[in-house]
Amino acid sequence: MQNSGSGSKNIRVVVPGGLTTDIIVVGVPRLPGVSQDEYGTELKIGPGGKSRNIADMIAHLIGPGTVAMLSHTVRDRFGLWRVPYDALKMSGVELEYVSFADPEASQLYPAVALVAVDLLGDRNASIANAIVHGLTPARMDEAAPVFVTAGSNNGILALSLELPLLTADYAMAMARKHGLRIVLDPGGMKDDVDYEELFSGKIYLVKPNEHEAKQLTGVEIVDLESAGRAASVLMARGAENVLITHGEHGAYIFGRDVQARHITIPDLKADGQRDATGCGDQVMGALCAWLSEGSDLVEATRVAVVAGTMQFHRVGIQPVSRQDLLATVRQ
Repeated sequence: MQNSGSGSKNIRVVVPGGLTTDIIVVGVPRLPGVSQDEYGTELKIGPGGKSRNIADMIAHLIGPGTVAMLSHTVRDRFGLWRVPYDALKMSGVELEYVSFADPEASQLYPAVALVAVDLLGDRNASIANAIVHGLTPARMDEAAPVFVTAGSNNGILALSLELPLLTADYAMAMARKHGLRIVLDPGGMKDDVDYEELFSGKIYLVKPNEHEAKQLTGVEIVDLESAGRAASVLMARGAENVLITHGEHGAYIFGRDVQARHITIPDLKADGQRDATGCGDQVMGALCAWLSEGSDLVEATRVAVVAGTMQFHRVGIQPVSRQDLLATVRQ
């Protein structure tokens, strides 16, 4: 177990998940099909992983010592593990409960995503993250102190599904035990896994994009009305609130005590390369950051949509700063 030594009593958000290194080819004219090669204009290597991104983005918005990352990786001979780990360390994310596999015994590499981004900002990725299966319920038990601390700070469990389902379910049970609000981003779902059990308990908010909402409910998202039908299915399963993001169309928010509404994206008038990588993660990060500071759900969603739009105009993962976000929101 790696111990950062900070032992922060200011932890407000707990984020379990993988630590991924993104290897990105930028500027391909089109995303390659089967047996096709496309050539980009630039290669970027940077930190990634949905949960890691979210932890990093929250820390950029509410400060060091407020976010704890729970993960499992391995120190490989190429140093790929350092890219996401060091980025979190620089952002002030608590890393005490990041564990490391024995590289010789496990014969595994750290999680890696091979990403292509076209000129319109659309992307695809191939991801190898078998190492994340070492993030077990036992690891959640070891991290009980940060659940306790976050619970005392009216905190949040920010959860994606890029970790084993059993671990996700266990983390949610721990969050409920210690009084954390659960914000679930279902990114990382696999087609051959049944997630019904995951929704059997109380969840403060579920945040799918339009594709994930259809996967979870069977409803195709085209507007506020169709999003409302999907949200009703998720709320019937146990979600108190639902936020469905819809790319350039913005987002739709629903809740037991929230009037349904459509929140549009801002017109940033930004030029240059666009990149959808991490936009949903940035929405999740800003949402959890603002909720952790006491904002109501509608205000947090408005800020989050602005943050996600800002990320779209940045190549790779470049977390939005609080100063830049507030300045853009005021505009």
